[in-house]
Amino acid sequence: MKRFYALLTLLGIAFCGVAQVPAIIAVGADGQEQTYQLSLAKEIVFDTAGDVPTMQLTLLDGTQVVGLTEVLFGSMDPDVPTNITGTDAPMVYIFPNPVVATLYVSGVGDNTQLQVFDLSGKLIKSDIGSSISVDNLQQGTYLLRIENKVVKFIKQ
Repeated sequence: MKRFYALLTLLGIAFCGVAQVPAIIAVGADGQEQTYQLSLAKEIVFDTAGDVPTMQLTLLDGTQVVGLTEVLFGSMDPDVPTNITGTDAPMVYIFPNPVVATLYVSGVGDNTQLQVFDLSGKLIKSDIGSSISVDNLQQGTYLLRIENKVVKFIKQ
């Protein structure tokens, strides 16, 4: 229990009287979500070998969660079973994907921060709004961070 409180103090997380911990929400190709405590995650690996790039989450105990299309970051109540995500967040879609010039994001406001990362995690571009120009990017696979959600897209 001391380690739990030390983790909360270390991360500086305070949630209105409800014990919350940082979490990863893994979304499979079928849209099913599974929530894991962030402290249990070892690594996230991007697999670009197939036709559709996917991600793989490896936990500290060696468990591998494969075929992920999205990885979200949020918080969770550690006392709630992890197969219940209970998110009230609206669905966010990006289009077109693959993209040539401009990537559009539906389900977000005009003041939403959009960040483009390469697969090594380097920030390539940042903008505010519901679209972002990617015409100056080289062809390849990139990540778009939309607030606490990360999705992959392909630049043609």
